[in-house]
Amino acid sequence: MLMKNARNMTGLVLILMCLLTMLVIPVISQAADGEELIGRWERFGDGAEGTIVSVSKVENTYEAALEKVTGTLIDLGFKAGEKKWKGITLISPNSYKSTDLFKYEGSDGYEYRDSWMTINDKGVLQVSVSNPADVEVIIGTYQTWRKLNTQDNSIVLQINNPHMIVGGVQKEIDPGKGTCPLISNNRTLVPIRAIVEELGGSVAWNNADQKISVLLGTKAIELWIGNKTTNVNGIEKMTDVAPQIINERTMVPLRYVIDNLGFNVSWDEVSKKVTITH
Repeated sequence: MLMKNARNMTGLVLILMCLLTMLVIPVISQAADGEELIGRWERFGDGAEGTIVSVSKVENTYEAALEKVTGTLIDLGFKAGEKKWKGITLISPNSYKSTDLFKYEGSDGYEYRDSWMTINDKGVLQVSVSNPADVEVIIGTYQTWRKLNTQDNSIVLQINNPHMIVGGVQKEIDPGKGTCPLISNNRTLVPIRAIVEELGGSVAWNNADQKISVLLGTKAIELWIGNKTTNVNGIEKMTDVAPQIINERTMVPLRYVIDNLGFNVSWDEVSKKVTITH
């Protein structure tokens, strides 16, 4: 009798183990699928086309911060750095539930509303947002997003930080010198050589003329210490703030140089970070 009961218990344990295995395996598989959200997504097909969000994993969920804001989202008061989507969780393969930052047309009101996300067979992220019954708003209740190049080619700098993050890797901005970006007349000044080299260009210094020459492909920029007049591909242009020598290091206006080289620059006022994207 005891042996029979033992056999019955053994059989029951095996059945329970099989049931647990069936339950656990899909959860692990689906959790892995959620990694497809990580990266940068660009909105298209409506008045906010060109808006970009960056999705990252936060503990067991995902969230998205606005990196670039365009069109109707600017009109509604959205700003770079705001969390666009929060609490994104997987509900089935390629389908997610989250909350979406929702702002009311013609007012300062905003809230996070339930949203549903699906990645279709073409890799397009489709987002549907629940529309408040008492507010007649259609902007942003249905959105389509496409994933941008997953390779991280960004360069991130921060005021008073001697390091920059290049494609996710920390490097010195001014190797061996500890020089930090700083703000002068509301403009970010940096030692530019290492940054330009990371972008594939070169920088030369002419001590006699106190001139900085920046070259990248067909783009050539000349700047002079203490002078707001510059030369960009043979055309005279003006900067808001002149290059300076500070603590024996040559500091130039970052945005002016990067814009004229054809790259994108964004500024986060809260973290005091500058992001350069290719």
